[in-house]
Amino acid sequence: MAGFFRQMFGKSGGNGDGSATGSFSMGVTGIPKTFNADELVVEGKVDGTVKPGMVVNIANYGDDDRKDYVATIIDIEVKQKQVAKASNCVVSLRVNNPGNTNIKAGTLFFTDDSTQDELRNSYVEALEEYYINTHKLNFTEGEIKIMSITDLAEVIRLITVKYPATDVTAKRVKDLLKKLLAERILNSNEIYSVIDRSTGEPYMFSEIIEKDGKPDCTDPTILVFTRAYLKLFEGKYSDAFYEIVRFSKEDDEDAIIDFLGTSFYLNGADGVQVLWPETTLPAETVVPKPDLSKIPEADRPVSNPGLVKWLLLLGQLDTTDPESEKAQKVYNNYMYKALLRAKFIIPVKAGSPTPSTDEDGNIILTQDVKDTLGTAVGKYIKESVRIYTDWKHLLMEYNSGWGGFVQSIPSLIHEYDCAINVTRFMNTSLYVDDQLYDEIMDHIVNS
Repeated sequence: MAGFFRQMFGKSGGNGDGSATGSFSMGVTGIPKTFNADELVVEGKVDGTVKPGMVVNIANYGDDDRKDYVATIIDIEVKQKQVAKASNCVVSLRVNNPGNTNIKAGTLFFTDDSTQDELRNSYVEALEEYYINTHKLNFTEGEIKIMSITDLAEVIRLITVKYPATDVTAKRVKDLLKKLLAERILNSNEIYSVIDRSTGEPYMFSEIIEKDGKPDCTDPTILVFTRAYLKLFEGKYSDAFYEIVRFSKEDDEDAIIDFLGTSFYLNGADGVQVLWPETTLPAETVVPKPDLSKIPEADRPVSNPGLVKWLLLLGQLDTTDPESEKAQKVYNNYMYKALLRAKFIIPVKAGSPTPSTDEDGNIILTQDVKDTLGTAVGKYIKESVRIYTDWKHLLMEYNSGWGGFVQSIPSLIHEYDCAINVTRFMNTSLYVDDQLYDEIMDHIVNS
């Protein structure tokens, strides 16, 4: 429809004969009133210059299933007076009705030459004006029903920025919108995330901060975003270091929940940023933590999210960054503590004898057991044994002809060096020998 219209009457910004040229973008802040079936009126702040006769695009910028329509401006009012043009002010536009445009707060009217930055600015300014300034966080059920993931995330960010954390009403509204946002994400048809090429996993976001006078870091989170903001995030994340991946229910009905659940409960992300850090949802409010209470401990799947998160953060560190040394010390501090508590899977060939343990829990490695382990030549004197934080990482290297038994590093280190999570993503692996183990123990004692 839009393409045919432009072929017949020219690009938006003119009426085809050059008598009404200009450039602008405007986000709707006044919901339209219908004059008749052929016309509608919208209000909003124009950025640029608008004139009667201009051909404009109409789109719900924040919708993933966005459709662009084309309309012609019939007339313009500023402060209830008809004008020949308007620039950078609040206006009412009367346009021909191009059809089922589903106009709402934040719908954009714009010319073809508007940039993505200009469009997003008009869109966000309209959401702020409508929901924050005019309606003071009073949402109708109908308004909430038609808000997209992007709409919700941007409004939550605006509330976070504009209202103090102590504002009871703002917190109540924000909590409600966050709950709706989590539901919309799980029910959406697709979502996008940023994968770190050096780890093969969703990029972990964490900032180094000062806490109680010492370096610390914020809880690690992952990022998801919508098709509506795909171009924006493609521009932020270089192909050399990152890959933007689409998780779609068209490919797998459980693609989104599996991606999020794995990121939270295997990789250890504490939450998910939806577009922005200000719109972070805690992990358990999006995907509930698996309840293993009724499963005997011996039968529970092995996972070490409290360790994997630090291995990933260390693996994705940019060592050319002047702050990387400080970050490495912070991450190592947490990683060392998690390492000693962790239980790992040692790959063994299927049908192999199960090793016994002594009274201290150390495995007794008889020769027939040793022959079935995934061992390799160590760095120094001892052999090394491969151990994995979870079955996901183990199955990246071993096929279904392998099983495994569970053991900790303290019970292995006397016999073997330990090579943790050896896969093709070596940035996320760790080699623990006697020297590193002694350093870890000293660090724990002295910290």
